[in-house]
Amino acid sequence: YGAPTPAWDLAFTFGNGETVVNGWNGTWAQVGDDVEVTDAGWNAVLIDGEVLTLGFIGDGSPVTPGQFVFNGTVCQ
Repeated sequence: YGAPTPAWDLAFTFGNGETVVNGWNGTWAQVGDDVEVTDAGWNAVLIDGEVLTLGFIGDGSPVTPGQFVFNGTVCQ
């Protein structure tokens, strides 16, 4: 196992003008189509293998984002 992650952020881009209306288990910010979620403080430290569950209510015609970036690394 690796060292715990002391803080995290997740970024993705919508492709169809969608907006985040309300999100949970993180601090959500959106500028245009770009969305960034950062830890909520209480869930900042992640241990290898730990599951992080995020969710949001959105508005618009849903299209799956093509790429997610977690702490600067593109998710596979």
